[in-house]
Amino acid sequence: MARTVGSTAVRTRQRVLGAALDLFARDGYAGTSLRDIAERLEMTKAALYYHFPSKDQLLLALVTPLIDELRGWERDAQGGRAPIRLLLRRLVDAFDDNRPILRGILFDPTARRALRDTHSVPEILQNAERLLARSDDPRDLLLARCALGTIRGAVITVEDVDSLTMSRPPRGTDLAPRLSDSERDAVTDAAMAALHSGS
Repeated sequence: MARTVGSTAVRTRQRVLGAALDLFARDGYAGTSLRDIAERLEMTKAALYYHFPSKDQLLLALVTPLIDELRGWERDAQGGRAPIRLLLRRLVDAFDDNRPILRGILFDPTARRALRDTHSVPEILQNAERLLARSDDPRDLLLARCALGTIRGAVITVEDVDSLTMSRPPRGTDLAPRLSDSERDAVTDAAMAALHSGS
């Protein structure tokens, strides 16, 4: 079967995103240039610009699937009809599946600034707290923060947090999800326990 121009473009775009994610994880968003990405892929900068005219657009393409997933989670959580355990598990899955993106956003203030006008991850997480609390009671909101903290703590390592305070990329470029299915269940159970602490 002959390859079409469209399928080649899609594959090239995926290769660019993969290389960018790897370099952002290794060197940080600020420490990676479009030239670095082009050199990694052995392509010209002009060819790279065809797919992504700017580094900010490349970052946006990497982050948008996670943001879309979290926005879908928000819609499903509104109204309080979705089971809490299912909502927590979806967050565990979203955080672990997108761990390299979250690490990049966390440690790199330049990336956060680049996304500020299009996506506010802190705002999304605040909305998640409110939706998990299912009330404006300060204790419910505190327990919702504890549940989210449990999930973040299971996915974002101490080294990642240390990198945040030092504004440098975490060591290592492990881009795969870290948690097994049973570990994701355990994190979900721990978040449930935090959310219902003292109930």
